[in-house]
Amino acid sequence: MEQGHIGGGQAALLIFTILATKVLLVYPTIMVQDGRGAGWMLVLLNAAWGAAAAWVLAALARRFPGRGLAEIAQEVAGPVLGTAFGLAVAGGLVFLAALVLRLLSEAFIISILPQTPPSVLIGTAVALAIYAGYLGLEPLARAHQVVIPPVVAAIVVVLLLVLREAQAGWLYPILGPGLPALAAASLRHAGAWIEVVLLGIYGHAFRRPGDLGRAGLWGVTGAALALAATTAAFTAVFGPEGAAREPFPLYHLARLVYLGRFFQRAESLFVLFWVAGSLAYTAVLLHGAAVTTAQALGVPFYRPLLLPLGLLLFSLALLPGSYTATQAWDALLRQWAALPLFGILVLLLAVGRPRRRGG
Repeated sequence: MEQGHIGGGQAALLIFTILATKVLLVYPTIMVQDGRGAGWMLVLLNAAWGAAAAWVLAALARRFPGRGLAEIAQEVAGPVLGTAFGLAVAGGLVFLAALVLRLLSEAFIISILPQTPPSVLIGTAVALAIYAGYLGLEPLARAHQVVIPPVVAAIVVVLLLVLREAQAGWLYPILGPGLPALAAASLRHAGAWIEVVLLGIYGHAFRRPGDLGRAGLWGVTGAALALAATTAAFTAVFGPEGAAREPFPLYHLARLVYLGRFFQRAESLFVLFWVAGSLAYTAVLLHGAAVTTAQALGVPFYRPLLLPLGLLLFSLALLPGSYTATQAWDALLRQWAALPLFGILVLLLAVGRPRRRGG
């Protein structure tokens, strides 16, 4: 396998970016629909499932240092089951990337460019993702270090500027529908954090295996805080009833920013958010799918797999007939994939022991 290495900070930023991309979509709205004024708290409870998965993946990395998730599965479950698991994970990543890219494209079209065919935006993003994946993991991680901090800073500025429109009373009662209802909702939406599996896929790429656990902790925590802050601001500005009906929370928050003649139409920042989010998400998941496929098949090079997987991603992204259908497919995939994936990870940790190599 072609090697590329990343540090703990780079991995944390990668995980943060992939998980926090949901801020551009309907995730805050779903949290408000189930949590009412406590939607922000539901985000934090929901993130606990992502943190638990990150802990399991970190434990696997310590037990099987220098190996990716597909390689670990093959060592524990044998070549047949391990290969099937690796290919299933790779296929799931491609399908998930396709659905999220379609959602991001539809959000951009509905909000900014209503006459643009989805295939144009999706095709451009996939082509750039293939190129980024070809460059390798290290350049991807370094690009995140350059691009993502300004995007995060811009989102923070938007949230701060809309606080004057907020009413703290919309966030009460603190526990919304009650703690049991919030806990049940967090379990239903546990699949929202399924991308944390990338930690295991890139387990072989960490310079120090111990960095994986810290990267997962910081990445999940940062994404949880960012999503919770956005959900809280969104709820405090529009109220639980209004927020539960808004399809693009961050875009509508940006439209409220107005500083006289000096700064207007902050929704133009949504273009920056969309471009950065869609390219980062698609590139990392496509690269992760190619790496996992190569590991599962025992292929020493992942780059030849990028083009066919990219074409598959492009085709899958165009399958749903509408934004609503894409959203339903995404929710269904996450709901039915999360529990089996987490269960298999726990099983690998429970029964897996590294085999001795050599004579």
